[in-house]
This record gives sequence, C-alpha cells and structure tokens, in this order.
Amino acid sequence: MLTVIYFSCSWCYSQEKELLIRNWVIPERDANVSERLIDLTGYYTAALDDDWLVSAGANLKRLPKGIQTFEDVKFDIRGIVQLGGLGLYEESDYSKEEQKIKYPEKVVGIKVNQESSKIYFLHASAWGEENGKKVGQYEHSPFSPTFNIAGSLCAS
Repeated sequence: MLTVIYFSCSWCYSQEKELLIRNWVIPERDANVSERLIDLTGYYTAALDDDWLVSAGANLKRLPKGIQTFEDVKFDIRGIVQLGGLGLYEESDYSKEEQKIKYPEKVVGIKVNQESSKIYFLHASAWGEENGKKVGQYEHSPFSPTFNIAGSLCAS
C-alpha cells in the first residue's frame, strides 16, 4: 500500500528578492537512523536550503530537518528528490543538459531493502494545487526491492 502525506508548499517561499542559492549541502544520514526509514541519499537532487525551483527564495528552509514525525509517521528529512515538468523546464536558468540532471522526469530503482506492507511518502508540489490534478506518480510492487517516482498524485 502506498500512502502519500501531501502538504502545500506555499509557505516555503520567501518574499525577499535575492540571487538563487544553490550550495548542494545535504547532511549525512545519521548512523542511528532506523533502517525502516528508506535512505534517499543517492537520489536527492537538491538540498532543503537551496533555491530548488526557478525563483529566489523557493526553498524548504523552514521545513524541520532530520528525523521528523508527521501524522504518526517518521521521515528522514535531509534533501529533496525534485522532478521536472514542462513549466519548470520553461522557466529554468539551467541548460537543457543540466535540467535533465537537476530536474529528472523520473527516478527509477530507489532501494527499499526491506519487506513492507506500507510505504509512506512526504510529498509537496509547487504546481498543480487544484484539487484532483495529477502532480506525481509512485510505482511499487510488493515483490520488488525498489520503487520508482515519476513526475506526474492527485493534490487535495
């Protein structure tokens, strides 16, 4: 069973005009973190404090970092798996080659490395706030040791 905990990202924007900040500093995973929390270290495409969209101040600096609990579910919050979409590509200051790396259309083969009856995702979207609009897709088979994320979930 795939469960998505969705939150609106409207509070993550700063009202200040400034240059885009992209330092790519993602904290290391704490050695004491439960193995039940899927390690996304090799899949992060941006740091929480970086301006990871196309506007200065579009970041998740205010999101609590480290092991956090939302709706009784623990998450290891250290970075972002940012996927691209047409609106993002059109506005991005990156070259087309950089866009494919920084904002991939999908991420395939994320290792689960454990048996599970449920996987919880902490998901945000800066576009597609209308109810019912598809903004992402997760694919996982209960018999597979991996899952995939594709850039196109229903916001509600």
